[in-house]
Amino acid sequence: MKPNHDVIREDIINISTNFGKEWNNIEGSSFIVSGSNGLIGSYIVDTIKYLNAHYFVSPVTVTCINRTLPNSGSRNFNLFESRDKNFKFIAHNLRYDFSERHHAEYVIHAAGDSSPFKFQKNRIETIETNTIGTKNLLNVAKLNKSRKFIYFSSGAIYGDPTEENLPIPETFRGSVSTQDPRACYAESKRLGETLCNVYDEDFDVPTLIARIFVVYGPGMKLNDNKVITDFIRSSIIDKQIQLKSDGGELRSDTYISDAVSGIWSMILSPLRNEVFNIGSSFPPYTILSLANTIHKALDIETQPIVSSSKKELYLSTAPKNFFADVEKIRLFLNHANLVSIEQGIERTIAWFLNDGLHAR
Repeated sequence: MKPNHDVIREDIINISTNFGKEWNNIEGSSFIVSGSNGLIGSYIVDTIKYLNAHYFVSPVTVTCINRTLPNSGSRNFNLFESRDKNFKFIAHNLRYDFSERHHAEYVIHAAGDSSPFKFQKNRIETIETNTIGTKNLLNVAKLNKSRKFIYFSSGAIYGDPTEENLPIPETFRGSVSTQDPRACYAESKRLGETLCNVYDEDFDVPTLIARIFVVYGPGMKLNDNKVITDFIRSSIIDKQIQLKSDGGELRSDTYISDAVSGIWSMILSPLRNEVFNIGSSFPPYTILSLANTIHKALDIETQPIVSSSKKELYLSTAPKNFFADVEKIRLFLNHANLVSIEQGIERTIAWFLNDGLHAR
């Protein structure tokens, strides 16, 4: 295991070096970022902070919107405490009217909980954040005549893909049910996408949709109930991973810096009214091989075991095989994934061992 050299800062520097003069397109502009304290939202904000300090002459200003102001355990807390005049923090639940005027040339809607365990605990809030919240922010973009509205959708909108649609392309219309336990999230994300399309075509709001598959990395919360997080927590605390299946399911999760670079390539592009998968270009792996990779990274010699306990409902309806086709974003925006699962796991564990165990 490599020592931690401020993994998040290193990721931000790597993201910032990916675009060169393309950053000139946003210099001196204004952003709204909802969900700025989340895993991806915080990396977007940190990228802007780094560029303001090291690249831009005219800084980018950001209005960060979250349900609560940053607390001592949150990713944005140090920035909030710094009183940097280029970053404004607003506590607001986007389900409610957002009529107060906030200037923004770019609106990034990253709010919403993507953890199946959590979004099923608050189904009405999940639905309203992805629909009413999206409409409220689209109205802000409409009022401001914003240059770009980026909607964080999800690979979940595809439902359970058919075998001939693996890896899943953007053209796959989905295999979903309104009665599925995950439907509160998947169906509301689908409606959020439709709202983006309507506002683009009817109200001239330039929109782009990022269908984000599972993203992992420094900044994750140990209690988010995602597979990688559960496995890392079990390995660190219990020194052994307990699988809730035989581990044969295929996945291809994306390291955070690759996902954020993909989203920045969308923000910086001249495109509009397009949909892009944000996923991994590396070969898919089984859940069992993921568990073994984490054991190896932590020098755990025992093998992962299969738990005999009954699956949670949110797990029992998960697709068996689920990974993205990312050819479109490669061809249109020249985006490539750079961090393998082995490298990403090492970086994530290094962060957890040094900082993440205290994160909220």
